[in-house]
Amino acid sequence: HCQRYRGSDLPARMAEYLLETRAVACAWVHHVADGAASEPLVVLGVLSEDDLPALVETLRDDAILAHRVDMILPFTERAASAESVAAALPPKTVRVFGWPRNAEAAVVAAATDVHPTAYAATASVVRCGDVWLSSTLDKAAWDPRAYRAAVIARAPPPVEVEAVARLGGAGARSVLVIGREVAALAETLGAAAATATRDG
Repeated sequence: HCQRYRGSDLPARMAEYLLETRAVACAWVHHVADGAASEPLVVLGVLSEDDLPALVETLRDDAILAHRVDMILPFTERAASAESVAAALPPKTVRVFGWPRNAEAAVVAAATDVHPTAYAATASVVRCGDVWLSSTLDKAAWDPRAYRAAVIARAPPPVEVEAVARLGGAGARSVLVIGREVAALAETLGAAAATATRDG
């Protein structure tokens, strides 16, 4: 779920970025009605359910996504109601993270062993119309509370870093910089590219 205040083009930009730089089979923007508004979700696909933990780890460690994406909600299962999602939760204490928020609240109300801070697993829930998408991962594999704390603790990367990452994924050898403060922007791009090359 993207942060809307960062611009209407952000979901499409993030989908393109993930296709260019990350090991995803597909990525697209899906608009979901939330009351009178429509919310954009960037939906990613993997080849196998077994690839999900590795993808979550990759997304979690991505500095560009950290300050552009509001929530990461992995899912492998689908159900028809909050009660069905709750019934499929594992026999351990879980923390439910979901979107929209009323979907999260519905699963919490229907579940029997949930806790906001003392939990062993994370249940992710997304409601798209009448379809409920969900997954449960051990806390060690996915802990949104710890993730958000880590994001807040580090400064957001300059926007040029996103450009360099995407250009590197495309195999670009040169860049034409157009706009204001061209010299400063070109210098920043050059420094970021050199860092990316040095760091592999």
